[in-house]
Amino acid sequence: MKAFWISLLSGCVAGLLVLGVGGRIVMRVLTVTTDAAPEFTVGGTLEVVGVGVGWGALTAPLLLLVKRQQRLSGRAEGPVFGLLTLALAILLTGVAFGFDGIVAPGGLIVLSSVLFPGIFVLHGTVVAVLTRRWA
Repeated sequence: MKAFWISLLSGCVAGLLVLGVGGRIVMRVLTVTTDAAPEFTVGGTLEVVGVGVGWGALTAPLLLLVKRQQRLSGRAEGPVFGLLTLALAILLTGVAFGFDGIVAPGGLIVLSSVLFPGIFVLHGTVVAVLTRRWA
């Protein structure tokens, strides 16, 4: 039971930092590199950060399943977990990042197709590292 709570806390912290703050930074980069008018609100930022924490809390216990089922080494479990959560996000939302209207067409499709999945892989890696460290 202790492992569950450690993974939950790790997911929340990584969700706050990587998905929340990091996601907001990625959104800003994509806005700056397009002709879109930047719109920054405190409410929007809190929403993105809240979704990051919530997603981290929701998916972090899956790391325990990844560890048990795959018997992965410490370095591989984080990225594999991140890719699993990315696949889950695409499955639940129906959005393939960069190909479904998230950003303007053209070269930015490539940018968003790298940045958004990269955030998920980084999140998975941070969750795995924090879980290992706090265990």
